[in-house]
Amino acid sequence: MQPPFRELFSFHPTEVKSAFAVAVALGYGPGFKLIKAPSSCNHSKLLVVTPRASGKAHDRNLIRRRAKAIFYEHALHEKPAIFILLVNKRGTGASFDSLKSFLLKHICSK
Repeated sequence: MQPPFRELFSFHPTEVKSAFAVAVALGYGPGFKLIKAPSSCNHSKLLVVTPRASGKAHDRNLIRRRAKAIFYEHALHEKPAIFILLVNKRGTGASFDSLKSFLLKHICSK
């Protein structure tokens, strides 16, 4: 059974701080960096970090929505971990297919 959509993407501030403290890099792409931290719950979570310097609000929101859709639709939440996707200016202009291939390659292979 899949966990509720909202539960996969909501974090407590202390959870984020502890995840960044122990995270290890999984992969780099053009405009993306994916890091992974252990999780105490029985499913994965995804945090998408898009700083203001990475583009306008509608571009940042679009990349967040795309990443969340890929994470949920392809059931990448089955292994217990916290995945953090860091996006920079080059990443906000990426296509849906390039983001999808990046996430599937790095999350499924680890």
